[in-house]
Amino acid sequence: MELFGTAVIGALAGQMAVAAADEGGRRGVGLLAALLGRARLRRRGSEDEEDGQEGQDGQDGDSGDGEPPTDPEEARRRAEEVVNAAREDRAIAALLEEFARQHLGLPAVRVPAPHRRLVDRQEQLAEVRRLVGQATGRPLLLLLLGERDGAGSSLLARHLSHELADLLPDHHPSVDLAGPAAGQELTPDTAATELLLDLRVPPDLIPSHLTGKVRALRDRLAGRRSLVVLDNARSAEQVAPLLVGAPGTVTVVTASHRMPALVAAHGARVVHVGPLAQPDAEELLAMVAGEDRFRAGGEAARQAARRCGGHARTLCDLGALAHFDRSPDWDAMARELDGAAPDPAGEAAGRAYRGLTTGAARLHRLLGRLPRVSHGVPALAALAGRDRGETETLLGELTGGGLLEREGERVRLSAPAHRHAAAQPEAEAAGALRAWAEWCLRTAAEAQTSVMPGRWYLGGLARELAGRPPAYADPAAALGVLRAERPVLVAAVGAAADAGLHDVAWQLCESMWALHLRLGFHDDCLTTHGRGIEAARACGDRRAEARMLVQRGFSLWATRQHERAEAALRQAYATEPEDHPRGMATAVESLGLLRLDQGRHEEAGRLFRDALPHAERAGDPRALALLAHHIGRALGGRRRFAEALEQLDGALRAMRALPVPDRYNVGRVLTSVGETRLAAGDPAAAAGPLDEALEIMMAEGAWIQEAAVAELRARCEPDDARGGPWWERAWQLRVALGDAEGVARTRERLTAAGRGDPGAAQG
Repeated sequence: MELFGTAVIGALAGQMAVAAADEGGRRGVGLLAALLGRARLRRRGSEDEEDGQEGQDGQDGDSGDGEPPTDPEEARRRAEEVVNAAREDRAIAALLEEFARQHLGLPAVRVPAPHRRLVDRQEQLAEVRRLVGQATGRPLLLLLLGERDGAGSSLLARHLSHELADLLPDHHPSVDLAGPAAGQELTPDTAATELLLDLRVPPDLIPSHLTGKVRALRDRLAGRRSLVVLDNARSAEQVAPLLVGAPGTVTVVTASHRMPALVAAHGARVVHVGPLAQPDAEELLAMVAGEDRFRAGGEAARQAARRCGGHARTLCDLGALAHFDRSPDWDAMARELDGAAPDPAGEAAGRAYRGLTTGAARLHRLLGRLPRVSHGVPALAALAGRDRGETETLLGELTGGGLLEREGERVRLSAPAHRHAAAQPEAEAAGALRAWAEWCLRTAAEAQTSVMPGRWYLGGLARELAGRPPAYADPAAALGVLRAERPVLVAAVGAAADAGLHDVAWQLCESMWALHLRLGFHDDCLTTHGRGIEAARACGDRRAEARMLVQRGFSLWATRQHERAEAALRQAYATEPEDHPRGMATAVESLGLLRLDQGRHEEAGRLFRDALPHAERAGDPRALALLAHHIGRALGGRRRFAEALEQLDGALRAMRALPVPDRYNVGRVLTSVGETRLAAGDPAAAAGPLDEALEIMMAEGAWIQEAAVAELRARCEPDDARGGPWWERAWQLRVALGDAEGVARTRERLTAAGRGDPGAAQG
């Protein structure tokens, strides 16, 4: 169902009729009230009308066009207006998605459907259904334990998502904890980010640290019957932080080794996924290889199945190779599986390789030089030095030989094929690897400079791109590219460094900053930027080394490693050459922001002032304006309100005068002005700056900040009744954010204001 389609418009109009017919229940239709109110605010903001005037005049604040219309044609027009506004306003879109889920059954998030049917797991399915049925209203942890990797527990977990849809009708987010390649297993922080993105949480709403991410997961799953799949777990320590314990949520962990800590500390129930019985092993091999080929193989095919020992992955690998052979030599395969060959699957890959054309064989060898992560066609076209059409033809040949695994539009060599390819000599490997790494760099830099166009860059390509119109008009689309290519980009940093492409390695790190700052993949940063620091040193580039240290320091800070973050930032300052004042200012400013976050306001203010001479030397007016804002915040934290306001007023003038407008930071300074005046006991003077900040944050789509400003604005009024319109605005945003604590807090204030319970009908 299309979120912006006619079905949603019709449902909205119908709900307006229901609400309009119930004079006392207009606020009771909680999501409808939030949608209408938010759309009204957006329309009035576009007309440059200040919201909240009704509340100041003692009026209801939801009168007129905030009420559900009684006329059907007007209801339809208003519904279309809401849906159109949702295309541009993420807060309205989030509310609309929840409305569609409740009233139209918008499909919940599901684990991707398996590509093949399940063989002989009925006993396990029945056991899981029994355990889920017994755990009504309680969290349940299940450990699907395979005898070894490839036993079939991951396939069983995928089937569970669809088999249990009747018992668990809500979201089923999933994450592969093994990571994109060997040695790249996910940290809990990265896994939590992936789960939140899977739950459709907008990237800029994901908290920066693990504690906040787990709280956000719990909020998203609260009150719902959901399934969370943690696939290919490596340890209990990797899993434990992700167990949110939301009532009604079933968490399924798949693993190939026992995890006693999950049973002892978290009450996990173990479901064993053992080897397949011989009839089922034959059925699986026939399914993959093809019924005709298997039947034609007779006893030799059955013997090959028997020698797989009931191991699902071995059967599938064998069947895939046989599938592309018109006359499979089952006897030879059986001998290999008997141990005559040290790597039977690798030997089979070798046979497939020998049947390839020259171009496909070369691409196979080149893929063996890359980390075994899933690539899109454009990256592999750069590797092969071919156009997209030619590359797709070569990939089709590799797929036909059973050498490639496909995951949607992305591909990678199978593990045996990758081992085989890596062992083959390839004279053109160095040049092809550089072409691939440079493709990765350009892809990252185009997306990075589209997301953060005002940022300064050291890398030559990023500097060049930052001086042009953005490659992506929509920053959200650019973030989507970074997320989709994240495993490739992370792997490319290490591969480039290992190949001696040090200039590419550190520039890749610099151009992946939005992945960490905006999407929260801080653990990736801690890995990549260690290599980036080494690469910058190998280039003898102290500016680049300091840049890597600052970025790594921010990720250490975000992951609550404050001492290590401080050490990295101090090292960055010590590394910066004297002729790079912009970098020196950034390092000192970053340390000041760390101190501000720690509540050490006096020290923070001193550091911000220390950064001023460097920023002045760099001639960067934006950096000076930001530092003035930070100094004002530090003074406010020390309750030196008169000095803080003087500093903030200067920061506001400087920010408004920038040659390149920065409305978001104008809004941040206005928020600090209002917050400081409130803290100083002057709510009347705080109202004006906060009203302007609200307009800016709404226009910028910064709804975390907008919600916070709305709550500050409500506190400017003498009581909750007068502050009601702003408490309601904050409530609408907290609902959209999925912030359970914020929803409860603002709902309580609305009830105290005598405006009813806006969430009463929300369920």
